[in-house]
Amino acid sequence: MTRVDDGELHHAAWVRDLDNGEYRLYVDGELDATGPIGPQVVGQFRYEGDDPLIIGAWYGFGGSVGQLFEGLIDEVSIYDAALDDADVRAIYAAGAAGKCLP
Repeated sequence: MTRVDDGELHHAAWVRDLDNGEYRLYVDGELDATGPIGPQVVGQFRYEGDDPLIIGAWYGFGGSVGQLFEGLIDEVSIYDAALDDADVRAIYAAGAAGKCLP
């Protein structure tokens, strides 16, 4: 996996593709890691109930929040379909023109 603790800003995209049973992680528009999503993982990334959606931390058992991300998170997007390689590359290539709307 690509290290992103170099003091620079990076574009990261995590795609959960339930149709194919896998996740894909992209860093700066390039596929960086993939892996299977088993039944136990699918449940961990499904939003149900009244619990808050947490980005940048882990919502653990018993209602505790832990493993806080130590960095900046900006311009989070959640889509209703799994993005493919071209979609992620296009978002990355657009840079500030793509998501920083006036």
